[in-house]
Amino acid sequence: MNKTIVNIILVVTIITVLFNCRNNRNAYYHNLQGLIEAERSFARLSAGTGMRSAFTHWLADDAIVFRPEPVKGKERYAKNPDIPGMLIWQPALADISVAGDLGYTSGPYEYRREGAKHPVDGYGHYVSIWKKRADDSWKVVIDVGISHPAPDYRLQDTVLAVSNPKPINFTCSFPDTSVLLQLDKAFSDTASTVGYRQALEKVTSSSVRIYRENCFPFVEITEIDEEVDELLTWNPLSAGISTSGDLGYTYGIANSAFLKTETNKSSYLRIWKRQSHDSWKLVLEITNPIPQ
Repeated sequence: MNKTIVNIILVVTIITVLFNCRNNRNAYYHNLQGLIEAERSFARLSAGTGMRSAFTHWLADDAIVFRPEPVKGKERYAKNPDIPGMLIWQPALADISVAGDLGYTSGPYEYRREGAKHPVDGYGHYVSIWKKRADDSWKVVIDVGISHPAPDYRLQDTVLAVSNPKPINFTCSFPDTSVLLQLDKAFSDTASTVGYRQALEKVTSSSVRIYRENCFPFVEITEIDEEVDELLTWNPLSAGISTSGDLGYTYGIANSAFLKTETNKSSYLRIWKRQSHDSWKLVLEITNPIPQ
């Protein structure tokens, strides 16, 4: 083949790849902005009309909420028509799948038992998993949170952080949640052998977030104290995955063995992200103690 023709083909190929990468990146940020706006609309509705109406509107029909055990969200709010107090929050973290159909948000919240003009009664962090419906609207499919002491920052000063994805195209026509359930089980098996923190180092990304009741979110493995570094076993109940096969979650019940004669239970949610074609990493884990 003529060398000039080869060079032309090479240039056209490079331009096409760059064009596709730019389009993919633009689509990612467009979808991410839609998710962030949905989250903020959810928060505004909660502040304006109360928790029950806000959650009833924004929860998907099959949504799961952790209160503290995983339960069906719509049923839970239908059985509790008069939920007192005011809950407000701000997203501090948001990310979505390459396909733009699954995402998650997280950030701080404040709860006022007597309403907006009264002092704050509780602080914490929430995590929500969102799924896009056929009409392009977003709905919450998982919602969970922890409480912690008063922070040294104001809720209104929360800064939103979003990821800067690499232009990777995953082709996954039939994404399989069994992959995530296997990851979850493998992590549990490793933790029972070498300990939680060492197991965590094998599966986490550089920006992992660990949420525990009465603690501020841990953003580095080295921050995890001995109280969190327990002997834990997990029993996953379900999982979800994006159609692009790069973002997913698992949730279930965790057992924390402090003593041979005592076992404490917690519900848990893990968010997994595919960093390359063969590598899944844990990017967020949150547990919620279940009273005995």
